[in-house]
Amino acid sequence: MIRFLALIVAFSLLANCDSFQYQKTVELDHGKKVLVSVETRVTDSGETILVVDYASEESPLKEKKVEKDVLAIWNQVRSEADEREIVEAVINYRYRTRDESGTKRYEGILFTADKKETGDWSVRKVE
Repeated sequence: MIRFLALIVAFSLLANCDSFQYQKTVELDHGKKVLVSVETRVTDSGETILVVDYASEESPLKEKKVEKDVLAIWNQVRSEADEREIVEAVINYRYRTRDESGTKRYEGILFTADKKETGDWSVRKVE
């Protein structure tokens, strides 16, 4: 049974060789250090994108603060996209809320990052 499980794990690792995932501690502009997940994914069209996920335990106070935090996070992980020659990324900023019954849950705000021909990146909120 253990050999069978080890074989399944080995095959799943081999099947996902083109996938890359790690967590990184980044520092926001106001000095707070946060943990983000960074992952590469291959879309249905075959394009590799970078996915950055951040879960905040605080409810966002202002949209400008969220945008500033997202830019700080992106500035510290975009080198991964540059190294892997990725030209598109998705940044998922999740924050904690409560529903009507008081149960904790997360809502998200999506941002995209696109590399321009000049080599600069454009980050914008998905409406």
